Amino acid sequence: MSTLANQPTAAELLTVEQQQQLLQTRARLLARPRTKRTDTDGATFQVVEFLIGTDHYALDAAVLREVSQMKEITRIPGTPPHVVGVMNVRGLMIALIDLRLLLGLPRETATEQHRVLIIHSQGKEAGILTDGTLGMRALPLDTIHPVPPMVMETRAAYLRGITSEQLVILDPDKILFGASGSPIKGGATM
Repeated sequence: MSTLANQPTAAELLTVEQQQQLLQTRARLLARPRTKRTDTDGATFQVVEFLIGTDHYALDAAVLREVSQMKEITRIPGTPPHVVGVMNVRGLMIALIDLRLLLGLPRETATEQHRVLIIHSQGKEAGILTDGTLGMRALPLDTIHPVPPMVMETRAAYLRGITSEQLVILDPDKILFGASGSPIKGGATM
């Protein structure tokens, strides 16, 4: 009866020449340049999912800095209607964007139950007013479809796509910088 300690190792079963050949093959495989995947099968990206009314929306989690409770809003005259004011978050004045107004949805009064997603991109930050957060998850890229043509053009400008389960994926850069790509007045850290 043999024990595991008495079993020969793989190196002991191979000749020195075979061991060298195995090591060279491994080295060649490791030295190969990585190729980029062109297909999206199995590829995912992390999103933060939240509510606006009863609709589910998501943003790329890479732009999320934090989730904050609703705090006192200071209104700023001369800003676009969807910039409802600024909010103090740890000493920084963050512009607060109401996605309802940006997307052409009915207005709702903000309460303490609302949550604010603090997002950042290209050196700019803003808070997005939501009705609640649902958490983060990995979203398969192949489940995201283009925005349907029936979506209003003003709303479609801020969307990346939609999933078959009706999860609307927003474009954070368009929210921060406007659909035209120029910074939204009040859409950055003040």
